[in-house]
Amino acid sequence: MTDYLKKGLLGIILVFSATTLANFTGYLTRVVLARNISPEEVGLFYSSHTLVTLFLLISTLGLHSSIIKYIAEFNSQKKLSQLRFAFKYVRNYRLALGIAGAIIFFISSPFLAEKFFKSAIAEPVLKILSVSIVFVVISAIISSLFQGFQDMKNLALITFSEKFMFFLFTVAFIYFNFQIGALIPAYAFLSGIVLTTVLFLPLSLSYRKFWSKEQKEHIDNKKEIIKKITGFGFAAFMISLGNMIIGYIDTIILTYFRPLDEVGIYNIVLPTVIIIGFMSRSISQVFFPMVSELWTKNLKQKLNEGIHLLHNYSLIIVIPMAMTMFVFPKIVLTILFGAKYAIGSTVMQILSIGVIFFTIATIDQSILSGIGKPREVTIILLIAAIFNLIANIVLIPKWGMEAAAVTTTLSYILIAWLTLRSLSKFVEFKEKFIRWFQSLAAGLVFVLVVYIMKNLLTGNQYIITILSIFTASLAYLGACWFTGLLNVAEVKKLISAVFNKKISEL
Repeated sequence: MTDYLKKGLLGIILVFSATTLANFTGYLTRVVLARNISPEEVGLFYSSHTLVTLFLLISTLGLHSSIIKYIAEFNSQKKLSQLRFAFKYVRNYRLALGIAGAIIFFISSPFLAEKFFKSAIAEPVLKILSVSIVFVVISAIISSLFQGFQDMKNLALITFSEKFMFFLFTVAFIYFNFQIGALIPAYAFLSGIVLTTVLFLPLSLSYRKFWSKEQKEHIDNKKEIIKKITGFGFAAFMISLGNMIIGYIDTIILTYFRPLDEVGIYNIVLPTVIIIGFMSRSISQVFFPMVSELWTKNLKQKLNEGIHLLHNYSLIIVIPMAMTMFVFPKIVLTILFGAKYAIGSTVMQILSIGVIFFTIATIDQSILSGIGKPREVTIILLIAAIFNLIANIVLIPKWGMEAAAVTTTLSYILIAWLTLRSLSKFVEFKEKFIRWFQSLAAGLVFVLVVYIMKNLLTGNQYIITILSIFTASLAYLGACWFTGLLNVAEVKKLISAVFNKKISEL
């Protein structure tokens, strides 16, 4: 493994660790909010936050990803004048759109509160979040500097800080009775992003010599630079657009057609299930550079073996967690959020099936990108996004959050099927689907043992649940070993892919 790859891998692990902690902290924030404000208020805040997030993602047009690429490229080529121009162009564009968006949201908040949210309390929440837009943009610009200059330590810190500050202020405002209802997370989010921006802005100034110069510089190829930046940004935006629609549109449509308590419950259940999928994202991040190197070196046989290993052991890990949520949805939701959220049990059961396909889809998307086929990923996500949008509009008005869960699950299944189909065209591998059926059979063993234990044991339901999951897990591992899914030699090979110094030994 080259020194660059080793450096990149360490950076990925560092950023992933920070992202994992950030996501866990963000999840704790939802737990705290769910136990201290009503589902309607939770729904109102997260729906408002989603609306603002959608605006930021769309208005950026992929320029966040683009400037990261060109900061690194121009810096490595010692083209500092081009770097300065590119950074200032993107910075000014994002700041201008951010300020304009903040003003528009602030002015239109009474109209949105009445016509879209149908709740008077939405107006102050939207006004608070509109102020936060400017600071979110500044924080994102700082992050792009850190990532472009490969300052992974500060990138990891700012990634964690945003979520941690939000959590910290949420707990503080609840403890000191600073505000009530949906205003608690609104003020907490604003306070957290302001403090994060203030803390990291001085650190970003250490790169001022790269992007700031006193005298005016003459650059002949400004139009060419802008074309490069916007072209790459548009490609990144199209991928983001697909993810945006799949990830956010259900909340927007739920908000318009259904009561806010459904929005709140759905925005608690979905992240609870999807947290299982973070494992697949970690695998994707760590193996992305390895996939690129294997493909470049034409080591396709080893790449095939790696794909089978990733599919197999991802499913082995994800299935029992998904099945636990499928079998015990009421207990999981009651323990984490309280009895009022147990109404989302059916939603959790539906999504627990979807997260299995989400895992495979995430890994295969990363592999497709790693072998230089991002266009295929874009097309797949847009197909799934169109399906998701139409299905949500048709189904949500009548069937609510259960319809949103079904649509999301079907979207994950569609993405998994299309990515696998596309990947097989380029890598020329034949998926060992018998292993998938064996994984499914092992999962059914897990469910069967759980049901048997639940019927045999009496007493405290929480103790029964723990014993049932423990026994079922042992039976599941036994089934995996018996069918050959769990292989010691393969496990060692998989571990070596992360820690071995020679990629050829994968």
